[in-house]
Amino acid sequence: MKQEYSNNKGYDNSHLTWNNSEVTGLEREMLLGNLNYINSKVISNWTKGVLTVLTVLIPVIGQVIGLIAGMVFLSDEAKDKRSFGTVLIAVSIITFCTLAFLWLNWRGLLKFV
Repeated sequence: MKQEYSNNKGYDNSHLTWNNSEVTGLEREMLLGNLNYINSKVISNWTKGVLTVLTVLIPVIGQVIGLIAGMVFLSDEAKDKRSFGTVLIAVSIITFCTLAFLWLNWRGLLKFV
């Protein structure tokens, strides 16, 4: 496919055509995968904060809740939900590993020389 540029006097090259048809903003967002789908609701900041705090503060059960919620958000088509699901899973794993390390150290099973 050949791109054609229109450059008249006093105009810039921002008007690009592709085989005599314009690519609209909506089509561009769909092609790039950045479109927030109409049927999908955005997660509120309050929900994000509560889920993150529950994941960090409640030992073991909070990490399980974070993993399950993260997997649910990863299965959604909206980019915002997928990225928050990834963050929630990462926070759950890091918190669980930190708590396990501290518990093993407290029980005396880890000894550093």
